[in-house]
Amino acid sequence: MQKYRTFFMNLSHCRSLLESLESHLDPATRNKFSELHKQLHQQACDILDKAAIRSQQMALAASKWISFDQNLHEEIAWMNVIQARVPNLSSMTCSDYKQYESLFKALDEDMKVHLIRTTQLMSVCRNITTLIDCPHLEPATQQHRFEILNLERSIASGLIKLSTFTDYWLEYQTLADRLESWMDAHQNQIESLNKSNNMKSYWELKAQIEFYNTLLDRARDNFENAMRVFPVSDEVLQRQLYGQLEDRWTKLIGCMTEQSPSIDSKVDFNQFEYELDQLQTMFANPRGIIRTEEELCIYIQTLRVISEGVAMLEQKVERSSCSSASVVCDFLRRLKGLKYQVHEETEHALVLEAKILDLKKTFDDLKSEQTRIDQVITECEATVGEERYAVERSLERCEVLAPQISRHWQELAAIRQILHNLPMKLHVSVSLIEAEHTQSCLQDDYYVLESKFTTLLETLRHLATLWTTFQNNVDAVHNTMEQTDFMMDLLQVHGEVDEKRLTMATQRLEVRQFTDFLFLFILMF
Repeated sequence: MQKYRTFFMNLSHCRSLLESLESHLDPATRNKFSELHKQLHQQACDILDKAAIRSQQMALAASKWISFDQNLHEEIAWMNVIQARVPNLSSMTCSDYKQYESLFKALDEDMKVHLIRTTQLMSVCRNITTLIDCPHLEPATQQHRFEILNLERSIASGLIKLSTFTDYWLEYQTLADRLESWMDAHQNQIESLNKSNNMKSYWELKAQIEFYNTLLDRARDNFENAMRVFPVSDEVLQRQLYGQLEDRWTKLIGCMTEQSPSIDSKVDFNQFEYELDQLQTMFANPRGIIRTEEELCIYIQTLRVISEGVAMLEQKVERSSCSSASVVCDFLRRLKGLKYQVHEETEHALVLEAKILDLKKTFDDLKSEQTRIDQVITECEATVGEERYAVERSLERCEVLAPQISRHWQELAAIRQILHNLPMKLHVSVSLIEAEHTQSCLQDDYYVLESKFTTLLETLRHLATLWTTFQNNVDAVHNTMEQTDFMMDLLQVHGEVDEKRLTMATQRLEVRQFTDFLFLFILMF
């Protein structure tokens, strides 16, 4: 900049010499060299104009460079601190995974903020390199951005693993607790089956065992998935605890098998009639109203156990030695009638279960979508007070989000229609209060999200308009200040300002629009 100023002064002195020739040359010489004089004077003026603009660009670049250099050093220092704060996941146990997940979420949020700042620094760097030639500046910034992107990917990967582990582990713990609670509640009942000899109780317990056996399978899958996604440091201890759960369940199943009432094929038909009555009572008088998915699953298992009991009775009747054909025919007629009813009821229950499972998956997808939408809205709200780049980026994200929110409402409306059209052909009462409550909560959450989004979108559009207007005014003032600085430099170079020179400078400034000078005046005072 000092070299440019020296050049500027020398060329200004050259121009002043050319101007002084007008009053010192004789008329003949002046007329002879008037064209050359005009040409040289015009070239000097043009070069001075370019030099003034270049000087202004260099001053602007220097100002931006100082701010850029300070911000880049702050970002590099922050990244060094963050790299030291990233925990070593190899020491994580199943008792402190929530702390690790919270820490990684906080780091991930910080990374998003500083990634935006780094992107802004890249933009500033490109602006600087358009003003001056600085070949080493952009590679240094790119290197920092490359490092922060790698760190961001590492943290995001760790967070994904932790979130996946948390989902599997929480599901495993929930299922294991349910199994423990059921075993605590029914162990004495299973051990006393041989004393009561109650076939209905046996079949009901058998149906529940079949259902909870599926829960054990799910618990095993979730446990193995959790260990596969993230091998924790206390894996050996956790496998021992899970093994104790399976051992207890296996012993309970063995006790159920040992204590189950047995029916000898050689007994008379009275025993068969008793068992058939028990099965018919169990089918005709189900307990309570089905309100949850778990109760529906237990009901389906109950139907399957009844079918199993009917099949066992058919085999025993075939091996029996009853001499009365009419008694056997009447018994088989009752048996086949129950078998048909149970089969039909099972088919209807399975159809309803499939519909409810699809509905549950849809609810989960809608909840995930609302969580994602809320996260985007929260991130965009955080940029309301930020710089122009952040505001415009948030506005772009919100405009992309708008049709997604509209489509989300259509999916909610479709859910309402699905609820009304669920097949209800069971002879047992089914309540959909839980599903209707979930649908109502999703709808309420949608209204809250829509209100937040509408307000945010209006705010961001208003801010983007303000930023655009501000930038246009800044550009206008910047152009005016270039002309003003140029003229002030000219006046200062020549030392004393005579009336003629001041008049020429004033006339040159008057070509600027009045509004630009008014805005400049407001900014100055």
